[in-house]
Amino acid sequence: MEDKVVVTYGDTTLYESDVALLRPGEWLNDSVISFWFEYLAKERFKDHQDDLLFIDPSAMFMINFSDDMEEVREAMAALELEKRSMILMPINDNASIDHAGGTHWTLLVYTKRDGKFRHYDSFSAQATVCTAAKRTAKVMHAVLGGAGEPLIEAVHTPQQGNGSVGEFLGKLPAGGMPQRIGSNTGAATRAEMKRALDTIITATQQAN
Repeated sequence: MEDKVVVTYGDTTLYESDVALLRPGEWLNDSVISFWFEYLAKERFKDHQDDLLFIDPSAMFMINFSDDMEEVREAMAALELEKRSMILMPINDNASIDHAGGTHWTLLVYTKRDGKFRHYDSFSAQATVCTAAKRTAKVMHAVLGGAGEPLIEAVHTPQQGNGSVGEFLGKLPAGGMPQRIGSNTGAATRAEMKRALDTIITATQQAN
């Protein structure tokens, strides 16, 4: 059965199979996370585009698995990392170097004011930093010109229904850290994702 395109938003194309993942209890994939990051950057935080950066999953895949630091530096140059006060990076449990994937998402946040990385994982009952987040922090620390080992803080995060930290990104206050995250935040934000998608689909149809 053909997997039809539902909408293209910026650099992200969502198919019917992607949209189906917005149902309660489903695990979000990289396409849905890419859409949500792009929506937050362009709509929710459009007045903070110069200092707030959402890095999409495909770029994170390259950062995690490239063994060529020069390649990573060149790829990141266009993002103007040095001027960002906060950088948000989706991390998942994909261990394959052949293709992007994974099901469980965590969030790594870099803040320029203290040069620290903070890791949010809504699946783990205890605040721990996963291997992929440590690897990403080390690479990004080097790209940002840091010396020595990166400072990484594991932030206690209430568990969500499907363990996906991607769902509470809608609660990120402009210029601040994710906060006021409760055990039901994921479900509320997933519903907001669906509303945002419906709005974009309607606008696209009207434009055509």
